[in-house]
Amino acid sequence: MKVLQTLFHQLLAKSLSIPTHISARLSDAAKLKEFLSWDELKAAFIKLCDASSTIYLVFDALDECEERNNRAPVIQFLNDLKTSKARILVTSRQFAPDIDSLLKDCDKITVEAAASDIRAYLVDQIARSPRAVRLMDWPLRETVVNDIMSKSQGMSVLTPQLPVQDLI
Repeated sequence: MKVLQTLFHQLLAKSLSIPTHISARLSDAAKLKEFLSWDELKAAFIKLCDASSTIYLVFDALDECEERNNRAPVIQFLNDLKTSKARILVTSRQFAPDIDSLLKDCDKITVEAAASDIRAYLVDQIARSPRAVRLMDWPLRETVVNDIMSKSQGMSVLTPQLPVQDLI
């Protein structure tokens, strides 16, 4: 529910005009000090997407959402969004059955980092970190690099927002 509420607020903030039926329902809810139900919020969001010019939505790392309580409602929401004018980008590791079912009719692009690229990135990041150099001898560095690589499953697990030195 929080994902949809956040997206709805972002879309409302960027909308130049809000359709009157959505505005009226939001006003009524505010007067009664109530929240829109999941279905009302979802329907309003889809109508707002359809009333807007091009809307782009990005759902990154869908596979990392806990399956039963978090991912299932998001997948249902994405399924409902397929009929809207919204343009949707979903990223995920190898698809779980529920994600595969959602994306079965969608265009897919497979992106994998080569093991040599991941290794080079990790070795470089460790070498650039005075703290890492000070705390890790060569055998430990190799152990850390190999451990991270074994868990990367072809994806780059470290980004500029999560430098190696923060892992130490």
